[in-house]
Amino acid sequence: MKTILLIIITAIALNFQMLFSQNYFQRALGDSMSQLLNSIELLSDAEFIGAGYTSKLNPYSKHGWICKFDIDGNILWDKTYQRYGSEEFKRIIKTDNGEFLAIGKTDSLSTSKAALLIVKFDVNGDTIWVKTIATNEFIDIKHIEALSTGGFIMTGATRQSNINKIVLIKINTHGVVDWVNHYGYLNYSQTGYCV
Repeated sequence: MKTILLIIITAIALNFQMLFSQNYFQRALGDSMSQLLNSIELLSDAEFIGAGYTSKLNPYSKHGWICKFDIDGNILWDKTYQRYGSEEFKRIIKTDNGEFLAIGKTDSLSTSKAALLIVKFDVNGDTIWVKTIATNEFIDIKHIEALSTGGFIMTGATRQSNINKIVLIKINTHGVVDWVNHYGYLNYSQTGYCV
């Protein structure tokens, strides 16, 4: 009796999960396996913005890639951000004035570690400004949020003495760093994932 009841409950749970986890569309974006979106944001009822990287210009290097697509998965426009090395966007958000702020990493600076890359784009995906924050340690930002008081706050991790420490960075609306704080225990690796 317990086995039959367990089978019935499992069947109901699977049907419930299938009912509420329908794909609205499933489509490969881009023209090859060399493109990846790390972040997708809903813009309106019919449009999305995504950020990640593409290797279609050079199969041995990543370049920052953003694309805007509709509810059916059709690409409305896409832009590649390319410097001298490798770039990858990790997150993208829409700002209050309808522009976009993408964060990621770049190794196109002369430092041996990946630098933080912050790029502001207009509504058509054209670059407004670019900021890089180079540090002596590895930095990996996982999340960014707009602040109601203006500016943005980011979290992720920096590597200090082979241990990941949570990093919290506040920048103003022009991408200038207001402050940076590190958190964590001495011998434990930690990463911030949301603010």
